[in-house]
Amino acid sequence: MRYREGQSPESALTGSGTEGVLIFTLVLGIVFGLVLLGLGIKGRQIWLIVWSTGLVIVSIVTWIWLLR
Repeated sequence: MRYREGQSPESALTGSGTEGVLIFTLVLGIVFGLVLLGLGIKGRQIWLIVWSTGLVIVSIVTWIWLLR
């Protein structure tokens, strides 16, 4: 990739698009986690309950960390 004269590569990367993708991924993680949590409870699968609970908790904590 070429850069204009006087423009450093770091200034070309603003990172504005990555925050939206991260929020979308976190929301998706919360939704999938809740769905899998319900399925785990219904099917009495302890590993699925633990995994999906962890997914929801990590997604919410990451979202809170991102918003501060």
